Amino acid sequence: MYSYIVLWHTKCFIFYVTITLCRNMDRQIPKQQIRREKIRRWTITGAIIVAIAVAVLAVSTLARTALKASDLTFAEVDRGTIETTVASTGRIVPAFEEVITSPISSRIKEVYLKAGDTVNIGTPILRLDLTTTQAELDKLIDQQGMKNLEREQLRLSATTTLTDLEMRIRVKEMEVSQLAVELANEIYLDSLGTGTGDRVKEATLKHRTSTLELEQLKRQLENSRNSAKATLEAKDLELSISRKNLSLQTQVLADAQIRATRRATLTVLNAGIGQPVAEGAHVATIADLDHFKVESQISDTQAEKIRPGARAIVKVGRTGIPGIVTNVTPQSTGGMITFSVALDNDNDPRLRSGLKADVHVMWDVIEDAVRIPVIPSYIGPGNYDIFVVSPDGSELVRRTVGLGGCNYDRIEVTSGLDPGERIVTGNMSKYVTSPSIKLK
Repeated sequence: MYSYIVLWHTKCFIFYVTITLCRNMDRQIPKQQIRREKIRRWTITGAIIVAIAVAVLAVSTLARTALKASDLTFAEVDRGTIETTVASTGRIVPAFEEVITSPISSRIKEVYLKAGDTVNIGTPILRLDLTTTQAELDKLIDQQGMKNLEREQLRLSATTTLTDLEMRIRVKEMEVSQLAVELANEIYLDSLGTGTGDRVKEATLKHRTSTLELEQLKRQLENSRNSAKATLEAKDLELSISRKNLSLQTQVLADAQIRATRRATLTVLNAGIGQPVAEGAHVATIADLDHFKVESQISDTQAEKIRPGARAIVKVGRTGIPGIVTNVTPQSTGGMITFSVALDNDNDPRLRSGLKADVHVMWDVIEDAVRIPVIPSYIGPGNYDIFVVSPDGSELVRRTVGLGGCNYDRIEVTSGLDPGERIVTGNMSKYVTSPSIKLK
């Protein structure tokens, strides 16, 4: 409005001068009249210039920004300890979340629940077509029975063979004993002169032959025992493998009856009845929506400041929830590392799955630091323009201030402010070009 007034006065002055010059070009004017006209023109020109100056001064005075103190937020600069933190953005996720996959290739026959339902341990979620899986299980059961029968047959056959050998050995031992008596008799008769040397030799040969046959039977018995033992052990191993396959197939069949493993909320469900599902396909997700944690990422240039066990503050809204850093990824992905924060109060009512939160991980302590509250424009150490309340409280003066590290609610002041001064903590970006602001 005031700029329009100045422009109007300027246009009037130009119009007046133009009219005067055009009028004087048509006739010869006396010198006295010219002098009077000059005096009058200069008088009018001076008045217009004064008016313009007054208007400009009024515009600059009235245009000066003025704010109400009640519309601003203030804070006092103080001195104290700052636990500096590394800031990042995280996401609230359930403390427990399980993805349920199909253990077999099948199709969905029935769905018992819908997403959002609460489940308990063992609650059926959906049913797959288990015809093929059940047939495979029955086949393994039959094979297991056949292998048990085969082992029993081997055991009985080995027992029969060993028993027969033991009996033959007993008979042969009796025969050897008898031949030993006959040999002794022939030797005795030969010593009396009633026998012959040929009969002694014959008796000796029979005794040695029978003894060797006895030794052969004993070795055969030992070999048969070892062979039967090895054969039965191999069959037992085969049976063990069969039992494991049977147990695995039984477990697969049990897992294929999709059930909840704990009390939770069903968050995702494949409800397409008749839809084929491949082995390992995602069919449902259950999550504990009563307890939460935070997953966050930070640049790998600050990786040394993030370590398991470090304390952290997670800001949800204006409130901070303490926690502890866990599960720091050992490698960088896309220039970022990922870490989790376990919350001290993981069932805080303000926590919601998928909600974004500011994460501040503590890594250093600064004693006796000049401090100010966190301001919206702060993005890291550097120089910032901050409005400071003048000593008399009549205006706000823009001042360049050096800021250092911070935590979730305090920033270290490295230069430009002294304890006891008051600053504006709200968003003042629209006044960044104003050197000062009048304070009402």
